[in-house]
Amino acid sequence: MKWLNETQWSEITREERQFCAELYCTIKDDPGTFVEILNSSQWPREPNKQGSLDSNANWEVGIEVAFYRDIGFSGIKLDADVGKASPHRKFDLALFSDQQFIIIEAKAQQGFEQCDLDEYMKDRTIFDQCLSELDTYFVGLCSHQYIGSKHRQLNLEGVFDILLPWCKLAEHYSNDAFTRANEVYGN
Repeated sequence: MKWLNETQWSEITREERQFCAELYCTIKDDPGTFVEILNSSQWPREPNKQGSLDSNANWEVGIEVAFYRDIGFSGIKLDADVGKASPHRKFDLALFSDQQFIIIEAKAQQGFEQCDLDEYMKDRTIFDQCLSELDTYFVGLCSHQYIGSKHRQLNLEGVFDILLPWCKLAEHYSNDAFTRANEVYGN
């Protein structure tokens, strides 16, 4: 496009929602392959669980999942008070099966902040109470530069079950959007 200096929007965006939408479109018809990628990723919280996701399960993929709001409106009763959670809280992506629930929180241009991690830990507590019959997994999706940074001050390993770099998705799916998501960190 001339007005974008002969580039495409996809070549200049740094917005994680754009990259998450691309991921959603990529995995929605074959979530099992994505689950296999998660199984082969870094599992810092409980390494003994690595590979425990069922890639053959009947997975459904959601984007911008307003879990607390939509559960509240659905009439489904949960075993805990989810009223402590904001109905405006959204997860970037989520995968649902009969036995497992995967929540994906993504970053591209920036890393996670302490307030993000605090929210994820609140979510974990709520899910442990109200979805105890499901195995729930939290995935941190971000640049490999952020995961491996010596300057990173936050303990992601204490929050996320799985750390997944965008570059691993770029490699598997040969998708330039995921390469871009990985490369924009810090810019």
